[in-house]
Amino acid sequence: MSGLPEQESLRAVALDQMLDPVALLEPVRDAAGTVVDLRCAEANTAAVEYLGRDRSDLVGQLLSGLLPQGTAAILVQLCAPVALTGEPLTLTDRELAGTLQFFDLRAWRVDGRIGLTWRDMTDQHAAFVDLVQAADDNRRLAERYQMLVDNAADVVLASEAGILTWISPAVERLLGWTPAELVGAPTVQLWHPDDREGVVALREAAYHGGTGRGLFRLHTRDGDFVWVEVTARPLGDGGMVGVLRDASDQVAASRELAESRDLFRLLAERGTDVVFRGDVDAVLQWVSPSALPVLGRPPADLVGHAIAEFMHPDDIATMHRSSAAANTGEAVTYRARIRHADGSWRWMEVAAEPVRDGDGVIVGRVGSARDVTDQVTAEEELRESRRDYELLAENATDVVFRTDGAGVLQWISNSVEEVLGYPPAELVGRHSSDVVHPADRERAHRVGLEIMSGEKTNARLRLVAADGHDVWADFTIHLVRDEDSEAVLGVVGGWRDVTAEHRQQEELAEERARLEAILDSELEPHVYLEAVRGASGDIVDFIYRDTNEAACTYMGMARTDLEGARVLDLLPGQAGSGMLALYAAAVESGQPLVLDDYTYPHEILSDERRYDIRAIKVGDGLSFAWRDVTDAYESAAALSRSEERYRLLAENVTDVVLHARDGIMRWLSPSLHDLLGWHPEDWVGHRFEEFTHPDDIALAQERLKEITAGASRVTRLRLRATDGTYHWVEIHAAPFSDAAGQPAGIMAAFRGIDDQVRAEAKLVYQAQHDPLTGLLNREQVYRRLESMLTHGHRTGARTFVAYADLDNLKHTNDEHGHTAGDELIRCVAGRITTFLRDDDLVARVGGDEFLLILTGVRGVADATDLLERLLTKVNQPFDSSAGPLHPRLSIGVSEVDPDEDLVSLIHRADTAMYAAKAEGGNRIAFAAPAAGRSRSA
Repeated sequence: MSGLPEQESLRAVALDQMLDPVALLEPVRDAAGTVVDLRCAEANTAAVEYLGRDRSDLVGQLLSGLLPQGTAAILVQLCAPVALTGEPLTLTDRELAGTLQFFDLRAWRVDGRIGLTWRDMTDQHAAFVDLVQAADDNRRLAERYQMLVDNAADVVLASEAGILTWISPAVERLLGWTPAELVGAPTVQLWHPDDREGVVALREAAYHGGTGRGLFRLHTRDGDFVWVEVTARPLGDGGMVGVLRDASDQVAASRELAESRDLFRLLAERGTDVVFRGDVDAVLQWVSPSALPVLGRPPADLVGHAIAEFMHPDDIATMHRSSAAANTGEAVTYRARIRHADGSWRWMEVAAEPVRDGDGVIVGRVGSARDVTDQVTAEEELRESRRDYELLAENATDVVFRTDGAGVLQWISNSVEEVLGYPPAELVGRHSSDVVHPADRERAHRVGLEIMSGEKTNARLRLVAADGHDVWADFTIHLVRDEDSEAVLGVVGGWRDVTAEHRQQEELAEERARLEAILDSELEPHVYLEAVRGASGDIVDFIYRDTNEAACTYMGMARTDLEGARVLDLLPGQAGSGMLALYAAAVESGQPLVLDDYTYPHEILSDERRYDIRAIKVGDGLSFAWRDVTDAYESAAALSRSEERYRLLAENVTDVVLHARDGIMRWLSPSLHDLLGWHPEDWVGHRFEEFTHPDDIALAQERLKEITAGASRVTRLRLRATDGTYHWVEIHAAPFSDAAGQPAGIMAAFRGIDDQVRAEAKLVYQAQHDPLTGLLNREQVYRRLESMLTHGHRTGARTFVAYADLDNLKHTNDEHGHTAGDELIRCVAGRITTFLRDDDLVARVGGDEFLLILTGVRGVADATDLLERLLTKVNQPFDSSAGPLHPRLSIGVSEVDPDEDLVSLIHRADTAMYAAKAEGGNRIAFAAPAAGRSRSA
């Protein structure tokens, strides 16, 4: 069954319209359940364009195969806690290993997968191209950022009067030209002849103070052309700075996307069933083109009319009953006669289900109608020729059957072999519930009770095919009675395979939930505006319908207040400014609305703001997203007016930047206050160690010596905040030289990593402990036992290893299910843990196996007494979800011999445990001593 066209369109448009990249990632786990990699399950156009790959090259691939090893490892490390805990992850201005790029990251859990969106913050460093023109008093700061510009993946350039004055080394990778071959030359001859006019216009706009972006072809040294995305900004008086990014993959992907959408439209319009959408009054709102070959009527003749207008009078009551059921939330299936354009009546099998709005209110229905005239005719002929199967013929669908009063199959049609893989002869004589999925048998029993009440019953159940796969089926069933005595003889019925339809319904529900999660996690505001038309049909206003959290936060309104409000009630200036006219034109023409750096005096914010706006028509409205670029614009303008722009940039970065000389801090960026609460002047003149955790001072001093000697170092340690608390930071430090190349101290940058350290500690704990019981896992307890064997034990005390196994776990699982079995394991683990002494250890080393290490025991008698008391405690019954359970343990014990290897020690305890089981279980058995030793009390 097809999804709602407008909602499906809204979903697709919303994903691909997002300004930031979005990807859905599936965790990949090892045998212990640890997340070791992530697989890309879905990516929007922005993600495809950013990564420079075809969508087919991304979907299904592991991050370790898509990204540099260090980058992929960090992303897996950051996202793994999200998959395990469900807690969202938000990081700002994060640098990933193996790149010179900075990102804002957000990750959240969606149906067992991870949604990841990011924003590349690297472009803020594009302003570094002006370093070559800075005055001598700015040279020291310019040297700090020159390496970033020279090694950026994008090509950065500066020009005046159409002549290149500077270009970054990356141009050689992109075009094959060296900077020396291009600087001083006019640029216009490098562009494709068809693009020169657009390039000149973009350049001139930048020369006169404007900014812009375009997609053009650029001549390479080998005579070819390459597509590049050009961003141009003003530089000083009459100059321009530009950034060139390889857009070849982006152009190819855009073309492939257009072709894919055309193909999808052709497939949807050429389906054989008639697909429709109606409102709650059964008035048709949309009908697929297949109505013409099936009913002889084009969709335009049907839309706007009630279905009843084309229905046989005798079938209208059936349709009304089904409509009432659909309006209560049920999926319905019924048959009715529909009038063909030539006047004849065609039997149609109609399947419909309700459509809900964002609040769960039913606003209509969507369904399909299949021409079953030939099938109905065949049923009528069967009724005339075979009395015993009269009711069966009335209900025949894909597979028909008959049972006796006990539910045993007496006859089933041959079509069952095609659907389930069973020959009819293999099923006849078996109970009908044998092919019902175990999870649906209880519901099937209730359906049977409804049948016996004498009512016709429709139901949807899962069946199990011969090869084990699930098949969803829609059943229509009748009681068969003796004509004379009215005694129940059995049932007749039919069912059809609706697996594909059911899967589509589930996928549609998942897609809707995924869309809502993605929209609410999107960093930028996003709304759906529904057009409001006047009496003449012209658009006079818009209503906010669907909004994400970012939009509500930006407008300063609750979702319940924003949704349903009119645009002009909130922003009346949009009428006079021409914005409303632009919205209406986008809806009427179907052309996307794209505005960059658009100025608007925002009424709610009481300030003139600048926006990047993207809006695309969906239905009779717009999918509308915006980004407030006011701060970015003002920052860029301030930087261009100030000779101190590089200092301002350094003072406003998120990381704390510091300069130290002779061990004394000389300068720190203001971001120190945001991180630790200190003002820069609180640290200037002091040594770094004065604010370092006492346990980390030695490490800090050692790193200072190494950096002073010429090394670059990355260090983690704890720093004191103004409130006295300590916070983990990651410090990147290196020697610093002045413009003359003379040592001038140390430059360092650090950022807070408290969340990362906590996440890493959590991952370490999860790697060492059993997830079901919280006990040590096999690897950890063996490691500690190996250490005991290596270092011996205390004089006068002995150590025993007890291998314990549950006697009745399999019986519990078989009788009550694995949930009860898990409760049994947790109960026993808890009782052992609370019983043992502080120095003892316990671990879960298998499904129902525990390993106990008993230290400081005086002899066998003491060990026996301790374990017998443990058995008494464990054997107490406990109340589980399945009722009372009685744990039983068999324990094998071996004494630790420092000269014995670990494998032999465990083997002796394991052998003794099986001996205990052989004697009836729920007892203790001691292993024979290690070779060369004798047991003593």
